[in-house]
Amino acid sequence: CKEPKAITLFFPKKEGSGSEGEGGAERNAIYFVGDPKETTPPDFVLSQPRRFRIPAGTKQQTVHIALTNASSTYTLKSAVLFETTNDNIDIKLANRFNWISEKGQLVTSDTTTHTVTFNDMDSLPEGYAYTFRMDYTVQDKVNEGVAESYEGEAFITFIVVPDTLYYAGATGDAWNADVKWQRRNEKGEMVTAVAPLASTKVIYPQGNHVVMKPSSDKQQLTQLESNAQAFISYDINYAPYSCSEVYLPAQTAVVGQQYLKKSVKKSDTEVPRWTIELPVLPNMWKMNAIPLQAVVLGDMFIPDKGETLDNPFKVSHISQTVGDPAIDRTTYSFYNSLYNSDVRQYNENGSFANISSSTWSFATNELDKPVPAGYGWALGYAGTKTNTTIRLPKPNTKYNYFKDGVWVTFSSSVIDRTNAGKPMFTPDSKGEMTITLRNNSASEIFLFGNPTFAYIDLAKLMDAYVYNTAVATDSIKIAGFYTAG
Repeated sequence: CKEPKAITLFFPKKEGSGSEGEGGAERNAIYFVGDPKETTPPDFVLSQPRRFRIPAGTKQQTVHIALTNASSTYTLKSAVLFETTNDNIDIKLANRFNWISEKGQLVTSDTTTHTVTFNDMDSLPEGYAYTFRMDYTVQDKVNEGVAESYEGEAFITFIVVPDTLYYAGATGDAWNADVKWQRRNEKGEMVTAVAPLASTKVIYPQGNHVVMKPSSDKQQLTQLESNAQAFISYDINYAPYSCSEVYLPAQTAVVGQQYLKKSVKKSDTEVPRWTIELPVLPNMWKMNAIPLQAVVLGDMFIPDKGETLDNPFKVSHISQTVGDPAIDRTTYSFYNSLYNSDVRQYNENGSFANISSSTWSFATNELDKPVPAGYGWALGYAGTKTNTTIRLPKPNTKYNYFKDGVWVTFSSSVIDRTNAGKPMFTPDSKGEMTITLRNNSASEIFLFGNPTFAYIDLAKLMDAYVYNTAVATDSIKIAGFYTAG
């Protein structure tokens, strides 16, 4: 979104500063901080309205204000919408709201800040910036029997971040830059937006993408990564490299997935939930691998009515009522074959046969068989429809079997979905992950499935791999070769 017009502000005078103006003022003032312990932001940040990013739909937002003189009394008078990038807002009409709850005296001290609650923030449409002016008076302590009183004003800009954003940058562009993001407006058109918050859902367009490596800790004070928006990390409530969910369409790669987090705290390791589309080819077997945790072979299906196109984050929970037609399994017919592995073949009454193979197995119906990291197998689709994809992760925690096209009583064991949607690639502090490959019998051939959302540099992969003679178990270290070059 476009920036509000420049506003000249007067801020606390620093030691040794000169006359009042940007970066310093002789009179006392209030200013906005991210939290009570925030260190003083650089002059570039303090020379304009402090930016505060909030999720769309936020009703009330509490902000911290710092008061610059421990012996003065401040009285908040009002807060009004001063200007906005939303041309559809009538500012005069918008100011019918009582924007702040706290009005009255605030007595400062050297160690505390005060909070102010902004109300009715959900009345502000998403995707725009809204600058508020807070008016206040200051009553200085008596100086030689004379008390001085004067008026003051402070500005804060709220940026209302949409629930869902679309990445619009080219390969190698920054994540932490407003101009790299778009949203759909009320007409369904794609328009410029802002960078996501920890609560935002992100949709990638089809193609190859890179999440750029963060700059050094010192460099991040001004720019988070190459081409990033300067000083964006000082926006209150902004969490670098953060979002709640990511959607990847078919034929899409993301290098640097390990930099994305789902938290406003830099120290947290929680990651966003990923939804992916797995492409399949008509009447053909294909080699397959899954970059998500908590996936089982039984997840390889497409519901009879397909997935919801207008909500890519929604994955259908299929009904499996005993006696009903099993159309969610039979409309699209999928088959799984494993290499050099033990598989089970189930009957509708729950009995099964264990079958071992040193080559390719028959098409197994072991629905609850997990797909571990680095696991590769063959997936067959017996159908003629093109542009077909399987959306993952699936929500069902148990799968029923069917006979003659009708659901029967027998079902799989309970499927643990605790880590559903989490990336398979979980590197350690060195950025490495060791994957164990297992065969049913000793062999020089192992199937390795790419556990990342990125493409693999095969030359680096083979350089890192230590060849063994025929063994049943082998391992491979995933490190720097999941990126190209």
